[in-house]
Amino acid sequence: MNADDIEVVVPASGVRAWYDLQGQVVVHATDDGAHGRPWAALFVPLRRRGGLIGLAVDGDLQPTFDATMLLRHARWRCLPGSAASYVFTLARADWPSDGEQVLLLLVCLRATGRHRVPPPPCDFMQPGHPPPGCGPALAGAVVALLRQARWGDLRAGLIAQGLPPE
Repeated sequence: MNADDIEVVVPASGVRAWYDLQGQVVVHATDDGAHGRPWAALFVPLRRRGGLIGLAVDGDLQPTFDATMLLRHARWRCLPGSAASYVFTLARADWPSDGEQVLLLLVCLRATGRHRVPPPPCDFMQPGHPPPGCGPALAGAVVALLRQARWGDLRAGLIAQGLPPE
């Protein structure tokens, strides 16, 4: 799998996030499916400096990064089934808290020719890990998106960092 096989997109209809009564982060995203059915979601902590947007790493901005760095700081979640509405619940300790904001990206496979290749199977026993071999393509797709996007292009997928409930 290479970066041309994966497309990461901001949910077309936006995201909402809140804390539930147990202090977990709940995120609701909706999408119109224009890019096909997503098979996973990626929560990416972001920093911004002027027009430069990148991965938040130890309080600093990293405009370029490899798969290891991305997967150490971002959070991956498989999407079971197909729908246009997705709800995620993450323990506060699992939330990528290093960024000023967190960007929710839907991970889609690009259609090649007439036939859509099925995505590699997700391991639902390890929902925080992408299938083996997907990391480099995923990092390449995220770097490419952040390099060409303006902050306003990402707005529908941005989640502001707020203080957890006491």
